[in-house]
Amino acid sequence: MSNLVTRRDLLRKSLFSVAAVGAAGVLAACKKDEPKALVCTDTAGLTPQEIEARNALGYVDKAPDATKKCSGCALYNPPAAASCGGCKVVKGPIHPEGWCKSFAPKPA
Repeated sequence: MSNLVTRRDLLRKSLFSVAAVGAAGVLAACKKDEPKALVCTDTAGLTPQEIEARNALGYVDKAPDATKKCSGCALYNPPAAASCGGCKVVKGPIHPEGWCKSFAPKPA
């Protein structure tokens, strides 16, 4: 048996390569941009006392109990857009999924 490549084999492999590259391009173009994760831990604008109070209240960006998230707290000030909110007690940026010891549920 010979190891010669036939014209038919060469054409078949070429067409497969072109189809694979084209499919990869189409899939890449269809991929939606994933939203960036919201991070609300930048305390650069806070005084050392405000950072200490924030830490003393145990603020975290992810609530350990899903029923006690900042977005469900009466002290939370929601943001105007997809960004960090604020709080009446904890200074600095506040994540809507966050939590601290001052959690007070919104009235029903």
